[in-house]
Amino acid sequence: RHESDVRLRETEDRYRVVFDSAPYGIVITDPVTRKFLAANKAFLQMIGVARDELPNLGVEDIHPAENLPEILAKFDKIAAGEMRSAENIPVKTRKGKVFYVDISAHVAPYGGKKALAAVFRDITARKEAEARCSEAAARFSALTQHLIELQEAERRRLAASTLDERC
Repeated sequence: RHESDVRLRETEDRYRVVFDSAPYGIVITDPVTRKFLAANKAFLQMIGVARDELPNLGVEDIHPAENLPEILAKFDKIAAGEMRSAENIPVKTRKGKVFYVDISAHVAPYGGKKALAAVFRDITARKEAEARCSEAAARFSALTQHLIELQEAERRRLAASTLDERC
């Protein structure tokens, strides 16, 4: 029995190291109540809460109110096994700052019950880079259009001056 207890502790320690050192947020959620059952350090840091606050929080608490209907519909589809990922999902921190994540999730056993295990990958930096690229592309397009207009004006000016010289 003692040997089994030691092996169990070693297994739990290995699990805890992997779980808490993962670079992405990991959260275990009750699919019925939508309350959080467990989370790793990265997830807690993402949303800005302490581990002891987690049992009081759920899906509804970490997303902007205006996005909840869509997010809850996706949550229910994941809980039903109809989908496994959701992209570009807004998440709000305890202080109200919104950032974006891609979520991969699946149904998994937890504590003898069905739960959802989800991995949150922060994509805020990527979204900001994409926005900067779009802005740069729009500026480039405007500059290109302006250059074309200048070329056309110069062509008209040259044609008019050539016509004046001939007359």
